[in-house]
Amino acid sequence: MSVKDKLNAITSGQASAEESAAIAAEAKARIVYLEDTVRQLQRDAHMAIHIKLCADALSDA
Repeated sequence: MSVKDKLNAITSGQASAEESAAIAAEAKARIVYLEDTVRQLQRDAHMAIHIKLCADALSDA
């Protein structure tokens, strides 16, 4: 079952309190992972821009 389906089970009242807590914890963990991944990709893109600018400056020198 996907996280979306699990969250739908919570909102529709089909999941027990224990299941709801476990699903919420899993969803939060996935969100944290995705946020970390996005931050890393942003850092990598930022560094790639600096590397390109430095390479351009060296080739112009």
